[in-house]
Amino acid sequence: MRHFHDRLVIVLDDYHVLQSASIHESVAYFIKRMPEHIRFLIISRTEPPLPLPQLAARNGLLRLDTVDLNFTMGECKAFYRMMKLDLPAIYIEQLLQRTEGWITGMKLAALSLERGGDYRRLIRTLTGNHRYLADYMFQEVFRLQTDSVQSFLKRTSVLNRFCAPLCELVSGTADCQQMLQQLELSNLFLISLDETRQWYRYHYLFTDFLQRLLRQEEPDLWSELHYRAARWFEEQAYTVEAIEHYLAGNHQLQAVRLIEEVLPEVIGGRWETLHRWLSAMPEELLEERPDLYFTLVFFITIKEDWRSVQPKIAGAERFFESRQPFWSAEEASKYAGYLHLIKSYAAVDHLSDLDAAVAHSREYFRSIPNSVLLHHVDIDTGDISILRAFTGIQGKLRRAETFFAEMIEIWQHTFSPFTGIFYIGLGEVMYEWNRIEEAEKAAWRGYEIGKQQNSGKVIAPAAVLLSKIYAIRYSTDQAIAFLQKTIDLLQNSQFHFWADIGEAQILRFRLDRMSTAERQAWWEQWSWILDEEIPSAHLFQALSLIRVLIALEQWDEAAYWLAHLQRLAEQQGRLGEQIEILMLYGLLNKKRKQMKQAVSIMSEALSLAEPDGYLRTFLDEGGAVAELLQICVHDKKENRLPAAHAAPSLGYLAHLNETFRNEFLAAACSLGIAGIELLTDKEREVLHLLAEGVSNRQIAQHMHISVGTVKTHLHRIYDKLQVKGRWEAIEQVRRAWTAGNK
Repeated sequence: MRHFHDRLVIVLDDYHVLQSASIHESVAYFIKRMPEHIRFLIISRTEPPLPLPQLAARNGLLRLDTVDLNFTMGECKAFYRMMKLDLPAIYIEQLLQRTEGWITGMKLAALSLERGGDYRRLIRTLTGNHRYLADYMFQEVFRLQTDSVQSFLKRTSVLNRFCAPLCELVSGTADCQQMLQQLELSNLFLISLDETRQWYRYHYLFTDFLQRLLRQEEPDLWSELHYRAARWFEEQAYTVEAIEHYLAGNHQLQAVRLIEEVLPEVIGGRWETLHRWLSAMPEELLEERPDLYFTLVFFITIKEDWRSVQPKIAGAERFFESRQPFWSAEEASKYAGYLHLIKSYAAVDHLSDLDAAVAHSREYFRSIPNSVLLHHVDIDTGDISILRAFTGIQGKLRRAETFFAEMIEIWQHTFSPFTGIFYIGLGEVMYEWNRIEEAEKAAWRGYEIGKQQNSGKVIAPAAVLLSKIYAIRYSTDQAIAFLQKTIDLLQNSQFHFWADIGEAQILRFRLDRMSTAERQAWWEQWSWILDEEIPSAHLFQALSLIRVLIALEQWDEAAYWLAHLQRLAEQQGRLGEQIEILMLYGLLNKKRKQMKQAVSIMSEALSLAEPDGYLRTFLDEGGAVAELLQICVHDKKENRLPAAHAAPSLGYLAHLNETFRNEFLAAACSLGIAGIELLTDKEREVLHLLAEGVSNRQIAQHMHISVGTVKTHLHRIYDKLQVKGRWEAIEQVRRAWTAGNK
């Protein structure tokens, strides 16, 4: 039997179908006076005509709207898994973007996917005109509206965003502010863009659906509606949106007139928009404006593959030769410079010819006047590591050092995102070689350029590099604090992708200090990134996730993804990732107590790393790698390393080992361990081995001394450090080692 004070929930579903004012008054009357143990759950497609503001003011209202109900990425992945649709995460992400998390849209898309066929094509082309989506929107939404509302919806669907005055001009409807408020209350796929309810847009899929109806039923209006919108935006000084509407309505002459006006403004931060505009223009129209023509060829060189780029460059050369006699000397020099910049980028990105890239860059700056802005394009490497991502380098340090240094010499006079990228790339080389001061100087220069240019693509890699330098020179806490400030900056500038990668670096700093629950939470939030088709832009986060798996002791899953990423890294020729993956695989085997496999894999990583002198990739991992390195050194001396991985020389191993020892001792000194500075070199070596848990006999074998001599060293160490014995000494130095590497 239910007691009087048991909680009772009254659910009213489909409340939007109620039209009687007396019913609404009765419900409102009851809500105001209902007992404490009763709750109302009202489910409605439209805003119910109830005193909601008063209830909210009394903290008596919990409201879930469309934004709250939309799926997140993790929920999307779980939903499609439940539907037994094994979709790669990259395609689920595309579905999420197209549907904006709308649950019904995700479900209707799933129905189509269940029918089979090319799911890649279906997802890529998913619009509101898709059969299931269009049927739903027509039956459940559009056909229920009055003729005047239907006409308003169709005509305003040409607008990416709209306000009442614009809607009145485009639709021919009076009092559009009231119409917009009515649509918002009806929850008719209308999304408010500001707090004052002035600007709105439709859901993307609903826009697709409405535009199809407009083209079918009133095709002659399409161009005219866009022209009206373009004129309004131009009069209001919204030039970019005016261009969009001129182009959509095929009013190209009006569009190109405005493009020339805003060219200096958009060529930097909005070059991809400019690329789209120019690509919509007939080539003969652009040839009358050579600045726009060469700009488009440059963008094509950046965006497309070599098969598409090569004929465009050849065509640009023919165009230059045919028009040169009609240009002034200054114009001919400028356009020759444009060609050199195009060829410089092609040499790096498509041909891996770094020498040619340098030569063409030199000619570019010799040819162009100071007014040229083409090199201010905010190029996207798509990666947090310039060194690993840069085509033609991809982790090859010695090649990178020469290239970045030469490009800095050429580009240093200009505040271009390219210049920032070159500084960061050189800084990453210096960092990997443990030349910290040089790395910091270059990274700061790149960071300053990124901030001056408001380029998240430059700021983020520079900040991650600087944070790693801070962790070495100061403390991990200071590194995290600096990185968090940069993440806030990136988020405020809407650079969310780069902010997320900054969070992944913070994870790497904090991982060993995180609780199991914190690690699990991070895994659940970002696990969707690990997928069969991982784009290179997500490799850094993917490797961070694998570190979480290792920390959670999910070793089989970690091993699976390491093997998968290793194949991807090899296919793409990304040396830096190959080394990091092998190193993590070695550490994974060490945790599983499979020391023979761990040493073999670590020696393979060292073999790949030696030709380019990698250091910090190993040093940043701290004591776990140091222990495996000690074994590699010993096995190398005893000629026990696997024949396939005999490449790491004893000199390279000894240098890396010595660097480890110096960092360990620096950490101990910074922690203030009394007496550390009094130790001799031999005693420091014994202390270093002691910290790794090596026995007296093993220390003796490693140092080629007797066990008695080891004991003598140990007694002197205990005296100088003022500790009572082995375990107290080990505890002190391990704390120092941990503090210096976290």
